[in-house]
Amino acid sequence: MTRAQVRAAIVARLVAGVAGLGGRVHSSRAWPLQSSGIGGAARMPAALVYADRLRRTPVSNGMSAPTYRTILTVTIVLRAEGKTEAAVESSLDTLGAAVEAAIFTDPATMAIAEEIV
Repeated sequence: MTRAQVRAAIVARLVAGVAGLGGRVHSSRAWPLQSSGIGGAARMPAALVYADRLRRTPVSNGMSAPTYRTILTVTIVLRAEGKTEAAVESSLDTLGAAVEAAIFTDPATMAIAEEIV
């Protein structure tokens, strides 16, 4: 799978599996999010998903076709707003748990990688 395909699969899983995000999952390193000020209602909470680091290491023994182990770091940034810092932290904790559950309990998402940490 390509970096874009992995990112798209995770975005799709979060849109389908984390109701608290209300579909506000963006596949972007740019920050397309605005606060909920005038005209910005219902833009938070949201998630940004991006693949920010790719590393390939050869694993073939030289006797066969080149084979590589690829490590792709996918970052999910959650953003929320609230009246107090405690309210924001609580919202982020709840969303974080929902994101982890959506990814780690979905066989299709887990099948993308050999190892997820």
